[in-house]
Amino acid sequence: MAEVLTQSILNMIVTDMRPISMVEDDGFKQMIQTFHPGYTLPSRTHFTKLIEEKGLLKSTHTTYDAAPVQAFQAVASEETTVRWTNEVTVTRDEPCTQVITEALDPRFRKLKFLTPEERFTVQKKVQALALQSIPGAEKKNASEADKSLASAERTFSALDSLLACDSSTDSDTETNEQDVHNNQSITNEILMYFGQQPLSKTESPLSWWKSNKTKYPTLASLAKSFLCIPATSTPSERLFSAAGNIASKKRASLTPKHVDMLKFLHCNLN
Repeated sequence: MAEVLTQSILNMIVTDMRPISMVEDDGFKQMIQTFHPGYTLPSRTHFTKLIEEKGLLKSTHTTYDAAPVQAFQAVASEETTVRWTNEVTVTRDEPCTQVITEALDPRFRKLKFLTPEERFTVQKKVQALALQSIPGAEKKNASEADKSLASAERTFSALDSLLACDSSTDSDTETNEQDVHNNQSITNEILMYFGQQPLSKTESPLSWWKSNKTKYPTLASLAKSFLCIPATSTPSERLFSAAGNIASKKRASLTPKHVDMLKFLHCNLN
C-alpha cells in the first residue's frame, strides 16, 4: 500500500507539474496522514531520484537543430561562464568584492568554495583593508611620503652629525611602535575571526557584528562598508517611477528645483 501511495504522489507531481518541494509542506503532510495514518512520506530527494530514474524529469538544456540558434546558445553559455568566473576569481593583486563580502559574512567566513591558497589570499586582503580603514591611515601614508622627500633634501651640519641630533627620531620611533601595535591587533582579529565556526545561516550577520564589535573593532568597522550595501535596486527604481509620475506632460512647467522638492516629499512623507 505504501508503494502504491508513493507512486500516486509521484504521478500527481509529474502530471500536474507540481514542485517536488510540496512533499515537505506541512499541509500536504497532514493531508497524507489523514488518508493513511501509518504511511511515512518519503523525502524530497527520494521523489527526485524516482523522477530521474523514470526519465520524467525534463532537461533544462534544450537542443535546437537550427544553426543560428545553436550559435547563439554557444555564445550565451560562453559569455555567462566568463562573466561569473570573473565575479568569483581571486587573484593576489585584487580579490573581487564579492569574495571579500563573503569573507566578512560570519555565515560564510570559511570560504569553502575557494582553495586553501585563495582563502589565504583573501584573508591577507582583508587584513590590508582593515589596516587602511584605521583612522588616519591615509593621512599617515601621505605624511610618510612628505617626510621621505624632506629627508632627501635635508642637510645636516657637522655638529648635528656628531651629536646625532635628529628631532624626528623620537616621533619616528613612536610611529613605528604604533604601526607594530596596529598590525598585531589586526592580525589577532583576523586569526580569531576566521578561526571561529561559521554562524548559522538563519541568523543575521549584521546582528552578529553588532554583538561582537568590541571583540573585533576594526573588522566590524570594515564589515559595515561591505555588508550594508543594498542588494536590490528596488528603491532607485521606485524613485524613477515617482519622478516619472511627477514630471508628467501635464506638469511640464515644473522647475527642476520643484521636481526635486516633490521627490523628496514623496520619499519621506510615506
